[in-house]
Amino acid sequence: MKKVILSLVVVILAITTSYGQSETTESFGVRGNCGMCKGTIEKAAMSIDGVSSAVWDSENKKIELSFDASKTDLKAIHNAIATSGYDTNLVKANDKSYNGLHGCCQYDREMKLSNVKATIK
Repeated sequence: MKKVILSLVVVILAITTSYGQSETTESFGVRGNCGMCKGTIEKAAMSIDGVSSAVWDSENKKIELSFDASKTDLKAIHNAIATSGYDTNLVKANDKSYNGLHGCCQYDREMKLSNVKATIK
C-alpha cells in the first residue's frame, strides 16, 4: 500500500512539474486609449487557446500575459490582438479592423510604444 501511495505522489509531482515548465510570461507594447480598449485587447489575447492571463496597462501601453508555450506562441497572440483592431510592437492592425473601433478607441497609430522588446521566434 505504501508503494502505491508513493507511486501516485511521484506521478502527480511529475505531471505538475512538466505543466509548470511550459507556462511562459511575456509582455509587449499594444496601442490603445481607454477602458474599452483594455477589455477588447485582453479579450482578444484570452481568445487564444493556451493563454491563461492577459492584463493591458493603458498608461504604459503594454500587455503582460501568461500562456502555455506548448499550445500557442507570441505570433498567434500578436495576430489576435491586431485582428481586433490594435497595433502591437510587431503586427499592425489592418485599416478595416482599426476603422471598426469605437471613436474613443481610435488611437494615434504613430504613438510610441513601451520599450518592451517583442520578438517572434
